[in-house]
Amino acid sequence: MVRVVINCAFGGFQLTRKATEMIAARGNALAIEDLTLVQFYGFAFSDHERRTDPDLVAVIEEIGNIAGNGTSLKVIDIPDDVKWYIDEYDGAESIHEEHRVWRGDE
Repeated sequence: MVRVVINCAFGGFQLTRKATEMIAARGNALAIEDLTLVQFYGFAFSDHERRTDPDLVAVIEEIGNIAGNGTSLKVIDIPDDVKWYIDEYDGAESIHEEHRVWRGDE
């Protein structure tokens, strides 16, 4: 299983400072770097490629929605053999299985 964190609410993915500090306390370099910025934004894990980070998953499972800043963060389990991507509409995300598309206009 691949464990992926997504935001289920409108507005976009963003972590609280507390959640980022908890991830940094696990030795996570990305979270540590985010905390050293002059202005903290909470976007260190907003890139879809980073949503499977084990430290991120563990903290979301531990503290749930208080990890997000105005968000609804959930951990989704995806079978290992599925090629997937995160789709987003106005900040609300869902996971989709990759598939092929053919169009006559390409």
